[in-house]
Amino acid sequence: MNQLFKHSIFIVLLTCCGMSYADVPAPIKDPSAIISNEISRLDTLIQATEQSLEEQRKLREMIYEYQKLQDKFEKNPNDNELLFKIIKSAYKVLQSIKENHLTQTFDTEFIDELTIMSQPATKRGIPK
Repeated sequence: MNQLFKHSIFIVLLTCCGMSYADVPAPIKDPSAIISNEISRLDTLIQATEQSLEEQRKLREMIYEYQKLQDKFEKNPNDNELLFKIIKSAYKVLQSIKENHLTQTFDTEFIDELTIMSQPATKRGIPK
């Protein structure tokens, strides 16, 4: 088939479908480049998701540690060294939550507790 005949058939088909030549989308210039670009974009998203997941796993472990320290402190409320560890732990948990933009994910009471418990850690002279 010659090119003119193919073009004529195409116009007849468009007309039969109630479309005009202006309704036809522009041809894709390089499908392989577009697909490659989308794969690259998806790889970046996967990498960011994996990194976010790893940070969330670390945060979970930090919260478990915070809980263990609190449980120990309930049994021995006069242990100032343990209280100091709780303060440091609360500070680290709260910082991680903020750094990972997860503040809205947690209950406000928990965030408030961490904020109050970590306040001494923000004072000068107390190592974080």
